[in-house]
Amino acid sequence: MKVFVLLFLSFISLKAQERSSGQDRSPWATFHRLDFAYDGAGNRISKELIFLSTGNRSEGGLNEEKKEPFATEYIAHHKVLLYPNPTYGKLSIKIPTLEGQNTNWSISIHKLNGELLRSQSVLGQGVDLDITSYEAGLYILFIRIGKEQSRWKIVKK
Repeated sequence: MKVFVLLFLSFISLKAQERSSGQDRSPWATFHRLDFAYDGAGNRISKELIFLSTGNRSEGGLNEEKKEPFATEYIAHHKVLLYPNPTYGKLSIKIPTLEGQNTNWSISIHKLNGELLRSQSVLGQGVDLDITSYEAGLYILFIRIGKEQSRWKIVKK
């Protein structure tokens, strides 16, 4: 039994050294992160599994996080995807069910104190926002489709 435990601990130690030195034998490694989204009352409304890829280690460097949706919510029977969150400045909002429709919808970004930073009307199924000029912190994004509105917390790194 002692021999088995020693062999097991040696194996784990060897694998840890390989990973820390970048000599992991597997060329691709994938990690997962579980994220949750909440409505204004604090109720959990969605759960998303985010896949993070470290890329091919033999080429060096790490690839960026895949653009899997952070949160999914339905507004006026339309599925809304928002990613990546947290963001370093580029934020995508997609509403795939609006493809081919001429539905107008709007977004607005506010500071936590309520100050309006940006408001815009959108025609189509998506918009890419550039918030690189905003300071790092928390922001509130409102998305309105018709008479329905949802609120999202945005983390800017």
